[in-house]
Amino acid sequence: MQSISSLAAPSHRIQDTADEDHASSSLVVVEREFISVTSSLNSESSKSTVISQTGLSESTHDWSNVEKQFEKKLPSSIGHYKRKTFIDEFYPAKFTVPAMQTDFNTYTCILPQTEEEVLPVGWAKHTHSDGKSYFYHDHDRIITEEWLYDKVIAKNVARYISILKDAISKRAQRFDRLKSWHLYIEITEHGLPSWEGDSCFRCRYYFVNHDAECIFWLSECELDDYLLELRGEMSPDLIRRYLQTEYWTHHYYFSEVHQLMESQWQRVQKSILLAKTDVIMSNTSTVTYNIEKLKTMGDCITLAEELDASEVAASYMIALLRDQIYNYHGQRNVRTARDESVYGYRPNNTKHTVLFRTMNLLLLYAPIKHHTALNKVWVDRLISRGPWQRLIGQITDKWQQQVGLATILLAVNMAFLAIPSVDEMGAGQRHWFATQLLCYLSVASSTATIILGLILTSHHNSLKHAEIPDVTYFLERHWQQNIGFERLSIMYSSPYSLLMWSMVTFLASFLSMCLEASNPVLLKVFVALVFLLGTVLCVWCIYMFWDGSDEWMQRCLEFWPEALSRLKAKLRAILSYDNIRRFRKKLHGAVFGSAESILPTTSGGVV
Repeated sequence: MQSISSLAAPSHRIQDTADEDHASSSLVVVEREFISVTSSLNSESSKSTVISQTGLSESTHDWSNVEKQFEKKLPSSIGHYKRKTFIDEFYPAKFTVPAMQTDFNTYTCILPQTEEEVLPVGWAKHTHSDGKSYFYHDHDRIITEEWLYDKVIAKNVARYISILKDAISKRAQRFDRLKSWHLYIEITEHGLPSWEGDSCFRCRYYFVNHDAECIFWLSECELDDYLLELRGEMSPDLIRRYLQTEYWTHHYYFSEVHQLMESQWQRVQKSILLAKTDVIMSNTSTVTYNIEKLKTMGDCITLAEELDASEVAASYMIALLRDQIYNYHGQRNVRTARDESVYGYRPNNTKHTVLFRTMNLLLLYAPIKHHTALNKVWVDRLISRGPWQRLIGQITDKWQQQVGLATILLAVNMAFLAIPSVDEMGAGQRHWFATQLLCYLSVASSTATIILGLILTSHHNSLKHAEIPDVTYFLERHWQQNIGFERLSIMYSSPYSLLMWSMVTFLASFLSMCLEASNPVLLKVFVALVFLLGTVLCVWCIYMFWDGSDEWMQRCLEFWPEALSRLKAKLRAILSYDNIRRFRKKLHGAVFGSAESILPTTSGGVV
């Protein structure tokens, strides 16, 4: 890398002359004298020297006055993915290849919009793997994504570059200590002027320190608008990690202008290895990637180092560092487990609304299970891809099974209603009303299970493989401050609960038919005993495998032993000697009109 050089230029047009004496590519400048900057030509040394010549007039740019024209940005907030121009779909594609033309890198094309497709002196075009073009000036260490083939844009870019170079020259001693750095700029246009004489153009910029893996600016920069997803007091160590993530974001966009050192490659490999180990050894790892993806990352990073594809390393570091930031890595209140809240939230221990508790009872305590599962995968509004995919995969599989069972049960109900003795409602068959009613309820529940199951499965199949931002948006849309995931939990549990009610009502309908008066008594007793045995086994199974996640249900299950103990203590108190004595005394007084004691005492008298 070489240092910035600034030369006086009396013209406002782009110079297409050779880059002699390390002249800057941004020769479109305002008519003034610049500070001449010399640089070392040693290709093996990346240290720049900035020496201001004596006898030259100082720059006319006062940074405090022109700073309002500049906006401090982070690499993640630049317009890399923002489209500024569009293709005319009605303009046919035409191109004529000249005779014997094989080198298209130096081939210039005359276009109606730009007259001639020629870059300003010193600039080189690069293309990101996603197809985005950017331009780099090796001598001035400047990167931009502005389309410099357009002379108007190039002139505007050069004007802001001259101001920044002047500000850099005034901070020569500080920049001398930086061995490897870059400057990124982009131009944006505001709709309305902010002051008198405002051109409505702003220059967004940031500097990159490759040795420290950090982003910096010429003046202080508030990061409040970028830290909206974090809470609490920010420590310098966490901000350093945050700016390190931004550094790797910059390197991902512009990897061709800087080569990674061996120590950086080793750090990336070590980070992937540690993440892989954490996922293997912990079921609640804070790493958002599964072991298969981490293995692929480990294989790719080895090949990327061999091919010097540092863009791959940058993308991996962005993902791993982002996980560390969201989990407050290295802080006092670090999150070491995925299901741990750094804010102290305990959503499963909060008191639920009356509506949820009522629906939880009617839906056979299925909503509370889904409520707990959703809160485990979405802690502090953060979600990991692996746990989310496993949860949605399990839920959708259960919905598909429930739809299949409901379809079979619906067919059984229809066949049951087709029995003449059940279907007919003659004068002598009024006793079949309860049987038919229960069967109709079973049919309605089965139909609702099928409809809800199909709707939920169809919608959530796409969410199973959705991107994390889409999943986060979905969960935020269904999460409310006071009730959390109560509504979503009720909806998720509806197919299962309706299927259970359909089975219960069908069995009740069948039992009602068996217990009709026309059937033999022996048959009634046998069927009743079988149903009673099945009911006892179901209740016992529920009691044995109840996990105690709902305190109300746990109290219900523990009610009978406690109730019997209290009843026993109550009976002992009532049947105590003193109570019996008082009772008999009152009874004697009521019958004989006197309070004379009639019970013998230990001294031989009577009581």
